[in-house]
Amino acid sequence: MDTADEALNSLVSECNSVANKSTLHGRRYYFFSYLLMVLSVAGSILAGGLALWGEFDKAVIGTVALLPALAATVAGQLRLVEKANWHYRRRNRMRELGRDFALMRARGANLDTLEEANRKMTMAEARMEHEWVQTNSFHFDTDQAAS
Repeated sequence: MDTADEALNSLVSECNSVANKSTLHGRRYYFFSYLLMVLSVAGSILAGGLALWGEFDKAVIGTVALLPALAATVAGQLRLVEKANWHYRRRNRMRELGRDFALMRARGANLDTLEEANRKMTMAEARMEHEWVQTNSFHFDTDQAAS
């Protein structure tokens, strides 16, 4: 096995590793998103139940009633669903690249195919980084968010 084959094998392994990690990260973001949604609904139901059928202090009921708004604010600010979707798009892109690189290797690896593979990988990483910054970063002022 020559150096170009080894380098392409390494790129295939890297793509598979990144794809697997992205799947885990995507699942984690979706889990926390759904958890916040369930907490929001449960808080709303609990606040209503406490107000209708309980003999609780208004401060307790008011505090519980604030939980849905807090959960919605946290979910919106953290952009959990958007981040999960980004990780799934990254996973799909890395799987696609891994298949491309495996095909390049099967056709016969040489310096030209290795150069093309590195270019594709670099472009994919740059695009995904740009997409993350544009869609998932915090924007604390409206001028920055609009740009």
